[in-house]
Amino acid sequence: MPRSGTPIPVVNFQVFAEAQRFPCRIAGDWSWSINITGVPPINFPTTTRLEICLVASAPPQGPLNPGTPNTIARPNFGGEYPIDAFRLFLPTPEELTGILQNALPNYLVRSMSVIWNLGLVLNPELNATRLFSYETINGAPSYIDGYLGGLFQLRRFARGLFDSLNCYDLAGLTQIAACIIQDNQGNELLDPRWIYCTPYGFINSGPLFGWPQYPACNSPFFGQGKLPYYPPNDPQRNSFGNHAWIEVVTQAGQQPVVLDATHCLQAAPNAPDSGTQDRPTYLASQTDHTRGQYDWLYTSNPASRTSMIGLNGFGTTPFALTELEPGEIDVESDLVNNAPCDPESLLQLVNGLLPNASIDLDDYVVGSKGCQALLVFCGIVSDNDRLTLEITNARSERIAIHGFQHLREQILNGIPGDFILDSSDLGENSVRLPSSVAWLRNSTRIRIIVPAKYLQDGPQYAELLLQLAKRVDDYITSNAVLPQKQHLPGVTLTGPKTVTVSIHDTFSLNLGSLGDNLSYAELSSPGIVQCLGPISDANEFKFLAITPGEVVIKLCVAHRGSLAVQILYVKATVKNKVGSQSKALLFGHKHTFQARKCSSSDV
Repeated sequence: MPRSGTPIPVVNFQVFAEAQRFPCRIAGDWSWSINITGVPPINFPTTTRLEICLVASAPPQGPLNPGTPNTIARPNFGGEYPIDAFRLFLPTPEELTGILQNALPNYLVRSMSVIWNLGLVLNPELNATRLFSYETINGAPSYIDGYLGGLFQLRRFARGLFDSLNCYDLAGLTQIAACIIQDNQGNELLDPRWIYCTPYGFINSGPLFGWPQYPACNSPFFGQGKLPYYPPNDPQRNSFGNHAWIEVVTQAGQQPVVLDATHCLQAAPNAPDSGTQDRPTYLASQTDHTRGQYDWLYTSNPASRTSMIGLNGFGTTPFALTELEPGEIDVESDLVNNAPCDPESLLQLVNGLLPNASIDLDDYVVGSKGCQALLVFCGIVSDNDRLTLEITNARSERIAIHGFQHLREQILNGIPGDFILDSSDLGENSVRLPSSVAWLRNSTRIRIIVPAKYLQDGPQYAELLLQLAKRVDDYITSNAVLPQKQHLPGVTLTGPKTVTVSIHDTFSLNLGSLGDNLSYAELSSPGIVQCLGPISDANEFKFLAITPGEVVIKLCVAHRGSLAVQILYVKATVKNKVGSQSKALLFGHKHTFQARKCSSSDV
């Protein structure tokens, strides 16, 4: 279609029809021509950047909590596929040529190679500018909730906000790759399962993810001031206290096979487990049985508050702001944050100690439980190193305490006592290691981190982090105010607080004057209504009615300075159209159409 004038219909538009039997992605700069019989081709002077992803069904939609141990929990993508998952894992049609009969095993090898190579070369499909590596202090996750999976912060991962990954992060990426391969009924063809094993044991020699310089590593937590290799019976050698991986079924009736990109064997240093071994074979090859081995596996839904084992979906709200325990009474903090936490103010604060530091990345997320500012600074000790400052302002004292307890447990897991440093001068509660410091001040949780790999270069970061932490704590403390004096967004809803729409209709909610505040729409039931992206320049959220029912929409707005959250509630009722029956709307449904790609280059 030209930019102006009469639209030109495309009569013949064919995109590699053979490859449509397996999900694929075509992306690049496309050139176009008009071909008329007896007339020379008319070539368009400009190309079009175009990305087409072909899948067989709607995004995974649970159940998150099936209610019975015999029903496997599945991730729920909230009605939409994240484009970063397609960019990472979907093959091109050219890659599928001639291998469709073995598409599943080839896809597994390809996906595990993509994940393993994130620690070796920059992936052009991501915005991350640094290589990822295994977290060698205690194996803490950066992008997923914990050892049983949970929400994966895919958007933050694609930007590379944290350099370190652990086995839970890698298992989360692996399950994303596996679960997007479905049939046209929405069944996951690979039947992926999250496997959690504790205790795990000592690993045989081989490189860890992102650490090719240590090809004989058999002691993974060398970030604790230890070595990556010890003789087998050396008391300094440490093990994986627990481990997580993904298992899939490639052929009906056969045993599940293992997918794991955490560690390779020395004899095959760039060959992560890609679905060629069942669990007993995998464990026998990976673990050093001379020093003890696995003896307990957590493979079914746990009888606890955790609703499932494995990937839940994708996080878009502040990390580790947890729900209160049943029956627990919420408490508002006596003092709340009013310190400006916008990028300009925080850069000025950091430059008071580190004059050469500049902002490399910044990310703000808001939800009904609080708001989080995350800034990555570069130019700390050298021009190329990075430091992360994370400030999480919870809506209440109890939510803040729960979030800090979760973080503290994660930080201290597997850490020897002599590795924990003094932080008694910080906040009401604190924890400090050579590579990180975290503390709680009123209802605000602060964390400062450098990548674990920096500790290999010397101890200079530990004292620097403490000095910066004291500076930030003084800043937060001196700007704390009574709740009634806190800077709030002060936005209003333009329009009614209740809406009734028909299935498959769209509707909008407008926040009026938003200014530079942060906003996010949170849904009590994402399967009934879907938010169609972030707020527009006109301060408008758009929604699509998917299926009949009622949903509470929380329009969460945070003050860009204080990070204080205001919530506006709207009740939406979705009804069937008159004379129609309810149908589930399929997002990302496989479309059969014809297209002709003239030329392209990868993006």
